[in-house]
Amino acid sequence: QPQKRFCAAMHPHQLSPDAILCVRCGYAGADVRIKGCSQNCAFHARCIDLLSLSSSGHHGDDDYIRIQVCPSCNTGTTGLEIIPLSFVELDRVQRSVSQKVRMMGG
Repeated sequence: QPQKRFCAAMHPHQLSPDAILCVRCGYAGADVRIKGCSQNCAFHARCIDLLSLSSSGHHGDDDYIRIQVCPSCNTGTTGLEIIPLSFVELDRVQRSVSQKVRMMGG
């Protein structure tokens, strides 16, 4: 079974996106972090149901959704943070393909 949390000794912003685990499914590559969550919970976008967690509102011409409670640990939140994409795996595959092409004389 995958580990559910990242190393607590590291600040969550120091981790590679590939190392951030989803608290729902336990797999790496979380896309969204819950801001203000005391446990630094993070989720894959597909693993979190935003509509059931949110309170909607209207301010001027803008509609908004406010997340007030972390769905994993139930602590208060200040919103969501989108975790930047990681290209580590893509870069590794690209290097591997380039190396094979050079070995084949291409």
